[in-house]
Amino acid sequence: MPQAKSNEFEWRFSIRPDQVVSSGITAENACRRGNLFEIDVQHLPPFVRLRGESSATVASHDRHVFPVQFDSTGLAKGQYEGVVVIRCVTCRKNDCSQDRELLHIYMTVEGERAGPPFVPDRVLVVVPFDSPEGVEALAKKLAAKHGLQTGEIQRLDSIHAALIVYALPAGSDVLAKVAELLPEVLIAEPDYLFQTSGVVQENSAPANVEYGPKLIHADRVWSSLSGKGVRIAIVDSGIDVSHPGLKSKIVEQLIATGKGWSADNHGTMLAGIIAGGPENSGGIHGVAPDAEILAIKACQPETALAIQAQCWVLTLAKGLDFAIKKKARVINLSLNGPSDKLLPRLIDAAIDQKIVVVAAAGNDGPHGHPGFPAALPGVIAVTAVDAKEKLYPLATQGDFISVAAPGV
Repeated sequence: MPQAKSNEFEWRFSIRPDQVVSSGITAENACRRGNLFEIDVQHLPPFVRLRGESSATVASHDRHVFPVQFDSTGLAKGQYEGVVVIRCVTCRKNDCSQDRELLHIYMTVEGERAGPPFVPDRVLVVVPFDSPEGVEALAKKLAAKHGLQTGEIQRLDSIHAALIVYALPAGSDVLAKVAELLPEVLIAEPDYLFQTSGVVQENSAPANVEYGPKLIHADRVWSSLSGKGVRIAIVDSGIDVSHPGLKSKIVEQLIATGKGWSADNHGTMLAGIIAGGPENSGGIHGVAPDAEILAIKACQPETALAIQAQCWVLTLAKGLDFAIKKKARVINLSLNGPSDKLLPRLIDAAIDQKIVVVAAAGNDGPHGHPGFPAALPGVIAVTAVDAKEKLYPLATQGDFISVAAPGV
């Protein structure tokens, strides 16, 4: 990082297309007293994400590293420039002339970008549903003609269609096979990958997370409006259905991943936020404590205790179809991924049946690309604020956002 001026620095590096690289930006306190330093998150370059708190107290002649990520997702080959401003908030008050540092970043994206990630050697095909026999015959015909191996066939009753999963020979060009199939079917596409939206926050004791219902005044109406009779589908990772605060709320379960049921962190936390019973959950009061939960496991955690989980078009399609058939009043999708062709059809079917579809706006920062399904028409896209009603620094922003709600 060569120095340009006393308070200005340059950082030049290269990155591959559609790559995310973790690093850190250092704030150094040259004063004789400890001071508060902060990164200007409102003007971060669009390819820089702050992965933690935006401010920190730094002891005299010490330094603090703010963890960041550099993200080339969606960027074409070339150089991208931006400036990160690191301010000393209290230096002048403490009789120190140190004010701010400017970090000039020059990020070069080398090579051509790839498209959204998907499962290799797999193609999803959607055809009209007439009868099980008719769909099976069509599946075999397409497989023989295009050199495919037929996997599972899933009825999608909510859109009167069938989803056929085809396996391709190892190393096949998935996109080329999709283009080959398209003229003969309703939809052909790769099995794109999605990720649950969630970050680990420190100080997450009950006293620090209970602010949500109070901030939106849900606590004022629990005596008359508690979610009683409202069925909410949580399409996510698994839920701890044996948890004392949740077990009476789960009315049905679906395993869409084929990997067995598991009590996962992300899905369980969502269920607690929505419908947790305070008398059995350590004092945490869900927003709608009398609501019924459809627990739909469509995402698999990266590790057993991880917040992050991966989902697929295939599993999400199964989950959405199940939620619609089971007459959910609300479908919750706290996940993000690329725009595809199948999931919007299912979401449109849900909205046509007056089902409220809620999705997380994403945590890709103020300049992040709109995520799906949140950016689809008719979906309530929700971004996050903290207990002081301050926007979460990593919240994705844009015209597609419908509402901000407690989420930190």
